[in-house]
Amino acid sequence: MTLVEGRDHFCCEFCGTLSFPTAAEDALDGIQPLGTPADEHCPACHHTMQHAAIDGTRVVYCGDCRGALVECETFAHIMQKKRATYSGPDVTPQPIDRTQFERRLDCPQCASRMETHAYYGPGNAVIDSCARCKLIWLDHGEMAAIEQAPGRR
Repeated sequence: MTLVEGRDHFCCEFCGTLSFPTAAEDALDGIQPLGTPADEHCPACHHTMQHAAIDGTRVVYCGDCRGALVECETFAHIMQKKRATYSGPDVTPQPIDRTQFERRLDCPQCASRMETHAYYGPGNAVIDSCARCKLIWLDHGEMAAIEQAPGRR
């Protein structure tokens, strides 16, 4: 397993399995799992997701790959709040891994193909979105990359 650049987890280069040395509550993105199952399955690893909270805002979360499914409006609110209250050092964004654009995910609500694109805000992140359902899928560590990026807060 190798450490994923700019994140707090490891990835097996053979099978893609992720390994997290920290508890979910202590992870980069600040997601608090609530322990109740959600109706959706994870678009990345296909496990059953669960309800969770980020700074008191409800999201759907995968306890296996630690990704989060967030409504578009909710995502904007969460990131605005996280960036405004962040007091740590600015973290230089890592270059985007171009292979992330090749991934194909299906929306957990409508099963249509999600769009994979760069997030056009601070931090280098590749996000997946469903325009029909107005949902965004964020892989583990992407919210932290956006939150900790330099620039106006």
